[in-house]
Amino acid sequence: MRKLFIGTIVVSLLGALVIGAALAWTGSAKAPVSATAGTVGVAFYNWVPTGNLVIPNDTYIKVADSGFTNTGNITVHATGGLVDNIWGAGDCDNDISGSVNVSDGSAVAPGYSIADAYDIFLYMGSGAEDSCQGVTINYDVTIDVGT
Repeated sequence: MRKLFIGTIVVSLLGALVIGAALAWTGSAKAPVSATAGTVGVAFYNWVPTGNLVIPNDTYIKVADSGFTNTGNITVHATGGLVDNIWGAGDCDNDISGSVNVSDGSAVAPGYSIADAYDIFLYMGSGAEDSCQGVTINYDVTIDVGT
């Protein structure tokens, strides 16, 4: 009797597993959706020339301070920059270089500005020719930000 009872239980359990597995259906749904990525954007803000003259002394001379306005929609901070494309200085173009240093790397939220985030420097080598005196030095400045 015990064997019959145990056998009946085993057969019933196996049957329940087979039938249960067959009746355990699943489902899913898929839909095309989208999201928009944020943007990083900046504009110069509070460009202030120092009035310092660039002289041939093998030293970087601070010629301006600048900040930026965050025109994008992601918080950013100043990371660096570049002075290049120096022109208009006659024979002096090759004797002049520049650099941008970060003076304040604070985070700037979208729509806000920071007044003094960069220092801009120009360098004139001590071998610059006499014809460099009094020339106007034009240059491009690039400011970099990161998230």
